[in-house]
This record gives sequence, C-alpha cells and structure tokens, in this order.
Amino acid sequence: MTSRKKIFSRFGLERALKISANRSMLSSRLFDIYRIIGVRAGMVKRFFFIMDKGMGFVKKETGFKKENKMTTTDRESIEAALKTKGLKPIFNPGNHKCFGCSPKNPYGLKMTFFTDDESVFSRVTVPEHLCGWNNLVHGGVISTLLDEIMSWSAIYLFKKVILTKTMTVDFLKPVFIGERLQLEGRIHERTGEREAVMEGRLLNPSGEICARSEAVFALISPRLSRKMGILDEALLKDFEPLIGPI
Repeated sequence: MTSRKKIFSRFGLERALKISANRSMLSSRLFDIYRIIGVRAGMVKRFFFIMDKGMGFVKKETGFKKENKMTTTDRESIEAALKTKGLKPIFNPGNHKCFGCSPKNPYGLKMTFFTDDESVFSRVTVPEHLCGWNNLVHGGVISTLLDEIMSWSAIYLFKKVILTKTMTVDFLKPVFIGERLQLEGRIHERTGEREAVMEGRLLNPSGEICARSEAVFALISPRLSRKMGILDEALLKDFEPLIGPI
C-alpha cells in the first residue's frame, strides 16, 4: 500500500505540475490576447470618441435643448430684406407651438413668410444646436424647412388647412450653420379637390440650390379640420384671415 501510495503520489505530483504548467502557459497566452484586444478596443473607443465629437454628440455643455436666440432685430432685418423685393408678409397668428414657424417656441426655427401671390418665400438662419456633421445643418432640419415652406405655400395659395401626405427631398449641396438661407415654395400641380402637389427649394447666400423637395398635401376645409381634431376652435378663429371662416 505504501508503495502504491508513493507511485500514485509521484504520478499525481507530475500530473499536477503538468496541469499547472499548461495553465500558466494558457494564462500567459490569454494575457497576451487580452492585452492586444485591450489596445485595439482602446483604439476603437478613441476612434468613436473622435467621430462622436466631430458629429456633435460629445458636448462641452450639459442638456440637449438650446434656444434659438433669433432676436427681434434679426427678424426685422429679414423682413425688411424681403419687403425690398416687393413681397408682402403672410399673416401668422403666432399663438401655436409649431417647431418651424411659431414665434413663441424658444427652440424652434421661428420662420416668417412672404409672398408675391404666386410663390411663398422665407429666410432663416439655422442655429448651431441643430447641426448634423459639425457645422452642417442636420438633414432632418433641412427637410423641416422645406416642409414648412411648401405647407405655408399651400395654406396661403389654396386657403385651406393642410396635412403632408408624402414628401421627397434631394440633398444637392452642403448647407451650413449660421448662413442666411432662402426658401421658396410654389404649386406644382392641383391633382384633385382635396389634394395638391407642392414643390420647394432651399438656396444658400450665393443663390445655389442646396436642396429641393416635392410633396403631396391633403387640402382640408376648416370645418373638417375641426371635426378631425387638427385645429381647435380658438386656433381656427385665429387663422380665419388665411383660410376663411369656419
């Protein structure tokens, strides 16, 4: 028994040492693998940090909302410039919260509109917090600008409440934050009693077309819009100068 125990003990010790050596080698290899992965992961993490910073996701300040600090003087200068072109302002009651055109929405674009009775025009400067790539206007904001100019064209020219049904946008050139942009909207085609196709375009200060759009709009009577819950009684009353009595 003693002999067997010694043999068993000797073989057990050798086996244990072998296992220990294998584990040590495995640990060393795993360490090397983890070290390589760690370096690469660090590089990837740094890469995405740089990308996020460039895209504006890494911000120095906290919070997401920023006010569009377009002053009364800014708005008046835009209006004066458009009036010199013989355009008349389109009435906007203002007591609503639209992101595109409400003068009371502190985070909105505060668009104002002018017309020559054939087309509708607007000028706007997009603030920095609505950027996409670094100093470029976000594509969703460009789409909003075009939707607004076409919507107000339809409202004014058809004297109807409208809803966007479909919309396509062609992004042709980069649009930069802080530039004075001009938007133009007009009727493309009246396709029925309750439907029309509108077109819009966005121009940079050099007069180059940077984006254009086409959209199908539903034309809704004031009475039906109230029944559908689109506008309440008070807002319909405010919009009477544009769309007529209920």
